[in-house]
Amino acid sequence: QDCAYLIDSLLILNILCTIIETEKQKRDNWSEIGFLQRCNHPNIVKFYDAYDMGSEMWIVTEFLEGGTLSEAANRHQFSEQHIGYIAREMLKALTYLHNNKMVHRDLKSANVMMSIDAEIKLIDFGLCCELVNGE
Repeated sequence: QDCAYLIDSLLILNILCTIIETEKQKRDNWSEIGFLQRCNHPNIVKFYDAYDMGSEMWIVTEFLEGGTLSEAANRHQFSEQHIGYIAREMLKALTYLHNNKMVHRDLKSANVMMSIDAEIKLIDFGLCCELVNGE
């Protein structure tokens, strides 16, 4: 469940609340948080904080009003220029991850967010893994 909260006139946050039913889910959430904490790139969603509420995990990130690429593709027909722009911005995020020995492993249009200012950001690092010795 996602919620958007206006903190002040300049900052809106997204809070993702996940119900934790198993220890594996909790470990997976902490793993995702660990990858998000390490990322500092304009094409990767900005992580602010996380809260372990026992049976719930709250992950606080920046809020992007434009929605996912999946949602936008269902409402609009993109020109080749738009598709090229989105692809280039996604490749910037992937290059950053790979240069930092991380692999996203869940690339799909539902994991690409768009802002109303045409920012393209990769989200959902739940399947992300770290490369060890190039493997």
